[in-house]
Amino acid sequence: MQATFSKLSFLIIGLALFALPEMAFAAEASSKGPMDFDPKTAAWTVGVFLTAFLILRKFAWGPIVHAMEEREHKIKESLEAADRMQAKMEATQAENEEILREARRQASEIVAEGKRDAQAVAEQVKATAAKDAEAMTEKALTEISRAKDIAIDEVHKLSVDLSLTISERLIGRSLEGSDHQRIAQEAIEQYQKIEQ
Repeated sequence: MQATFSKLSFLIIGLALFALPEMAFAAEASSKGPMDFDPKTAAWTVGVFLTAFLILRKFAWGPIVHAMEEREHKIKESLEAADRMQAKMEATQAENEEILREARRQASEIVAEGKRDAQAVAEQVKATAAKDAEAMTEKALTEISRAKDIAIDEVHKLSVDLSLTISERLIGRSLEGSDHQRIAQEAIEQYQKIEQ
């Protein structure tokens, strides 16, 4: 392309150098002024202009127009590619937002399920603790009742022994085994009646 412009430039300069002396000579030969109309000069001017125009059109404007069209085509392709890329990015962004919404929904469900599970475990622990406490209370009450019965029996036996000892001293003689047993049984029965 540079070689074409170089040749074109030499051609235009050559034509100008060829035509200028002729025009200058024509201007000197006539008595007309530089602003007067000369058909010969006008014809040379139009001829040089048309020649330069045709040469430029063929060798300069064609490649320039072709280069501009290629550039325009590339710009359109780039804009279309940018539009496609932007549409793809918007679609990807919408998809990402949907994925994020779904993840948040799942996280909320997991948290809610965790809360329900924790509440169920807490209620189960409370129920187990209540059962254990009730069992321990019953066991303690049973042991207390047994200890009470044992203590009462001991008190009864001590009371009977004490009563017998007092009775022996008051009476002054010792009771026989059968009397001793009978009196002890009567005393125990009387104490049991008092407790009830």
